Amino acid sequence: YSVDAPRRLTWQSLSGFENAGTATFEPLGEEACRVVVRMTYSVPVVLKPLEKSRWVKNLMSSTMLGAMEAFRQRLESGP
Repeated sequence: YSVDAPRRLTWQSLSGFENAGTATFEPLGEEACRVVVRMTYSVPVVLKPLEKSRWVKNLMSSTMLGAMEAFRQRLESGP
């Protein structure tokens, strides 16, 4: 990943579901900011036949949200 502190973070997956994206941070005062995430991902080959199904969309969404939450926790816990 790369960081253009303090406003932008970009990444590309190295394992798991193939994905890449950018997060931008917009200050909203001393203690808050708005985060806008743009992400692309590829559905694993085994799920391609079901790619447009609600189940696969929910799976991919929950997987990506979980990854973003884990990333947030890692950033907040510091080095």
